[in-house]
Amino acid sequence: MSPVANCILNRAGLKPTGGGRSGCDHGGKAQVYVRGGTSQGRIGIIYSYYVPKVRWAKGNGNGHRHYWASVVVWVNQWGCDTDDISALWPVGISYTSDHLTWATAPAGEISFKPSGVGVDMATNPRMKIHDKAISPFTGADGDLVYQPTLISWDSLPEPAQKALTDVKYDKTQAPFNDANFQSQLDAAYREGFFAGLPTDADCISEQPDEIDIPDDPVTVTGAVSPSSTEME
Repeated sequence: MSPVANCILNRAGLKPTGGGRSGCDHGGKAQVYVRGGTSQGRIGIIYSYYVPKVRWAKGNGNGHRHYWASVVVWVNQWGCDTDDISALWPVGISYTSDHLTWATAPAGEISFKPSGVGVDMATNPRMKIHDKAISPFTGADGDLVYQPTLISWDSLPEPAQKALTDVKYDKTQAPFNDANFQSQLDAAYREGFFAGLPTDADCISEQPDEIDIPDDPVTVTGAVSPSSTEME
């Protein structure tokens, strides 16, 4: 089992004293969990980062065990081909500014790492966690934020999913498990990200190979041709 998984499944967490995160956030030892879904018909992808303790100031009362920090990337699909990944573009970012409290930023205020494959797309938002809050990353060494291993919720074996579902924390929760995922995605949603964008892609239905013409067709002035009929 990976070091970060040991941290997560250690129900006691780490005592919130001293500094740092006791090595559980270093490069390949850390893991970010990802799960995609929809809210209000819009696509959101949640990325959640676990640390076994969090401190935001000196003193034993300014920290506690366990913390999940999350980012939701909201994307809009352009066009009708759902298999075309290049048709998905980010329109806004939601992120936890405190425990289960969501702040937002439009995509234009976020620094992105390009995909480097095919179309030079802005696919990977750079965010940082400091103390107990996530915020946009503005430093020069932004590629370091991609060191943690990315783990898909759907790729986890059933025992791992069960462990992340059954674990109970005093101050936080795993936002991507079945019990919490939809409510957290709904809480992170902001309609303003999609202002002026249709809920459904403007897709034209395919014209059938043959069109049945009635024996006694009705003539309608200004009738629309079948090729311009929109899919409902």
